[in-house]
Amino acid sequence: MARRLVGAGVPFVTLYFGGWDHHTDLFNAFDKKVPPFESAIAALIEDLKQQGMLDRTMVIALGEFGRTPKINDRGGRDHWSNAMSVMFAGGGTRGGQVIGATDRQGYAAVERILSPENFVSTVYRKLGIDPGQMMYSPDGRPVHLVSDAEPISELMG
Repeated sequence: MARRLVGAGVPFVTLYFGGWDHHTDLFNAFDKKVPPFESAIAALIEDLKQQGMLDRTMVIALGEFGRTPKINDRGGRDHWSNAMSVMFAGGGTRGGQVIGATDRQGYAAVERILSPENFVSTVYRKLGIDPGQMMYSPDGRPVHLVSDAEPISELMG
């Protein structure tokens, strides 16, 4: 359905695949959610590629922040702001990259540390929006569109 919407000219499609906020019973939830998610996202990317639409379509999968590296006492993972993962495909991006790394335990980013601002600057740039532009509040106060307007160079392709 997402590929059909994009093919019909819909400029922005959001897919919701249920909640992933598993503070308890993580393994049972993932056994039910991960296989269909992986199949669906792989099929979408392949379909977009076969239809010649992947280079002009961004496919992004992410949450709003990371998860604790250790399982909690309820069998889940809690909120963690020190590291997270984002999957980015299409939009002229070279595939097969891993950008950045955490320490061995997954507690903190230690290599190619990037911010949400760098991510949104990348998306804006790919959409043709200058992330460095200044906006103005209704009372005329200047406001940066993004506080760090540097896009992720490896994703710019």
